[in-house]
Amino acid sequence: EDGIAIDSTVARWEHEALTSIHLDMNRYSQINPAGNYDAYSDIDIPTNIISRFDFIMDIPANLKRQSQVAYDISKGEKIISSLNRRIKEQKWERELKRIVAYLRTNFFEVKINQDINAYIRAKIESVVDANEFSPSLANSITRLAISVQKYVKAIASSIHGFKATKEDVDLAFDYIEEKLKFLSTFDHASIPKTLSQKKLTIQERQVMLREQYKGKEVSVDEVKAYLKKETGFAYADKTIIRDLEHIGRKVKMKTYRIVNG
Repeated sequence: EDGIAIDSTVARWEHEALTSIHLDMNRYSQINPAGNYDAYSDIDIPTNIISRFDFIMDIPANLKRQSQVAYDISKGEKIISSLNRRIKEQKWERELKRIVAYLRTNFFEVKINQDINAYIRAKIESVVDANEFSPSLANSITRLAISVQKYVKAIASSIHGFKATKEDVDLAFDYIEEKLKFLSTFDHASIPKTLSQKKLTIQERQVMLREQYKGKEVSVDEVKAYLKKETGFAYADKTIIRDLEHIGRKVKMKTYRIVNG
């Protein structure tokens, strides 16, 4: 959300988010089947955020598939232990890290010549013509070009080296097409106009909260409601907690006193 990907496992590491990959989601209609949602309100993700996902694959609920997963989890012999007692990585994890390090060290540049760029442009034009995008999702077209370049670079680096090919471009579009199909389901009329507002940076948001609440005690829910009213964006609890921990000190669960400095 703020250019940061947080590893929620025992590592608790923060990574710079260069690429977003969205594989699955819990729609509101899955959580509240009695609700009345359209294609956009069912996910309620601001357009400037969702356009940054390079790959979106919507996986609907499927009783047969999920039952099979449960059966697979419950078969065979195993030892279950706490995550914090895990001492060493799995072999495949170590191998994957070595592969990534090798590729980033030795294949940090990929050349895309004029012919390949012309091929990419023709593919983008055909994709845009084939999909109906609402004006509110116009920035997704720009993001499409950026996503293609990132995928082509990654694919070329991992397969054969320094020069991109048409096959690399075709494979990149296989990934991106899922995102385009998903975005084309949105009805322009269902997307709130407030989503065109500029999203605050981390620094802008923290300055705003300090000025509003300095010297006061404030809860996460209060801050969430205030930011939603002032900016039009619904911020996650974790984002707000990070802000409050930076500009204040915790006094009790989800409540912070904002320092004057």
